[in-house]
Parts: sequence; structure tokens; C-alpha cells
Amino acid sequence: MAMESQPVVLTASFRDSPQTVRMLCYGRSSFDHTWLQRRRDDLEVCVAYMHEHSVACVLVEPLDSGLTPRQRSRLAELFPAARAA
Repeated sequence: MAMESQPVVLTASFRDSPQTVRMLCYGRSSFDHTWLQRRRDDLEVCVAYMHEHSVACVLVEPLDSGLTPRQRSRLAELFPAARAA
């Protein structure tokens, strides 16, 4: 399966929430892209998939100003490198 060399922005939301997060995704296949687009309504499912399938991803700034403290805390857990920056 061919991997795309250019990053793509994935906009995903927290389950049952209007707040969204944008991520740059690298090294994904066309299958990965389609799978992620179909499930972008659940950020945690997308991040789990990317980790499991070695699809590199980083958060895109600025973050949605409407994110709750709990959502921001969860993002810090999902993207520990972002917290260290």
C-alpha cells in the first residue's frame, strides 16, 4: 500500500462534542485516510488508530478556544510531546 509523503490535516471532534482538534497526519495510506475521515467524529478513536498503524500525527495550533479543561487535559495525555513543548 503506497504511503503519502505530504501531510494531511485531519479535523476531528471529541465524541458527542462540537469542539474540534486539527492534526497533521504523516505517512498514511489512502486506506488510512478514508478510515480516519469516516471516524473523525471521535478524536480518541482516530488517535488510537494512528498510534496502532504507525501514522505519525501532531496537533495543529491554535487549539479550539472552546475546549474544556477536561478536553485539554485529555489532549495532553494523547499528545505528550505537545505538553513538553
